[in-house]
Amino acid sequence: MNTIDNLLYFVFLEAMTTPPPFSSRDNNTLRSLHSAMTSDTYITEKQGLLLLAILNNQLYAPFMLLANPDYKEYIETPLWKTPFRVLPDVKKIYHIPAGSNQIPLYHGLRDNYTGVIAIEFTFSSTIRNHLKPLSSVIHQVKSGSFYIVDYTERNLYTVMKNLEQYNFNVDPELREHYNTIVSWDKANVDSQFLIDNIEFPMFKEVFTNDLGDNIDLNNLLIKDRKHRFQYTNTVACNNNTLTETIANRTNTKIWINSNMHTLTDIVKSLIELKRLPMLVVFDQTTPLSTITQFNELASALTDNNITNGVGIYFRLDNTPDGKIFNDAIANRKYNIMLDNSTSVAGVLGGKLPKFFLKTTWKPMSVLCIKNNLRQSKTAVYAKCSDLIITYTPTEPLIETRNIWESN
Repeated sequence: MNTIDNLLYFVFLEAMTTPPPFSSRDNNTLRSLHSAMTSDTYITEKQGLLLLAILNNQLYAPFMLLANPDYKEYIETPLWKTPFRVLPDVKKIYHIPAGSNQIPLYHGLRDNYTGVIAIEFTFSSTIRNHLKPLSSVIHQVKSGSFYIVDYTERNLYTVMKNLEQYNFNVDPELREHYNTIVSWDKANVDSQFLIDNIEFPMFKEVFTNDLGDNIDLNNLLIKDRKHRFQYTNTVACNNNTLTETIANRTNTKIWINSNMHTLTDIVKSLIELKRLPMLVVFDQTTPLSTITQFNELASALTDNNITNGVGIYFRLDNTPDGKIFNDAIANRKYNIMLDNSTSVAGVLGGKLPKFFLKTTWKPMSVLCIKNNLRQSKTAVYAKCSDLIITYTPTEPLIETRNIWESN
């Protein structure tokens, strides 16, 4: 019987004596399909059509004539040695709870973890392309089409919205949550977080403890604390001063150009915004650079009448430059123990002393001088503050843009 299986055999037989003209991709595909055709599983109808398309490519016609002069007859009325393999039509979206052995280990180690959304389907490049909006958070568990993504409202909405046209079989629990999400009205949800609409007693308690009673909603402190307490307000923003720009930042990080502003100005703004205590992170490139930063900080603190409650919690090697730095700390009495009375605490970038994790002291602001807190223990610790200032001459490339420059 003149099957395509036999034709493919003739092709490989001819390739033993005549260099085949197939492209690298087509050659790999032919060998892969031939391997499948000689296995127990055989190939699918879709794979069969791909095989015919390659063998019928006009670029390969001279070689195909050498392999078998009647190859066109094989292709025009294709016969197959074995019936095509029929793939089950699987399209499922379901929830895998935390602790399941279907979830990779690095997922289950997190606290308060709710599990994952599983997306399982018979391979389809079209469906796979519709998962691209989740490419940064989705994980392919094994080869084929089995993916998982963290079980969050945003991820659930994205998965369901992008795959709804493919009629997936959806877990009733996930369907119910999705219907709840799409029923929300954005304006109504946003209004719940307006500061003058929040009625939760705990919010009022922590807010009052920080800023006091009856504070004017036009006050800059209201703008400044929006990230700390997760509320919004509708008061118009002015960015005419450094203090206003810091208060109106759109996220917890802000860059201040050190060529345009002094540390004295920054410390003054932080005092105005009631942003003490402050953690200062020094650059560690050279001892001379660290000494320069220390002198600038000391002048800024003195200019703003901060003469006590300062602790610098690192020392330099006892070289001539290092001795100057270490003696300056002692002379200024910047060597107090870290406790809740500490107004300013200084550390070296990337080297956070362990006792910071054992005290109740926490910074209201973080000032990074000449560095931008790349991945380090100090960077992780700094996230406890909702105001992290990067004070450098050039804007960090990996930071969110939130810039202050003089007009």
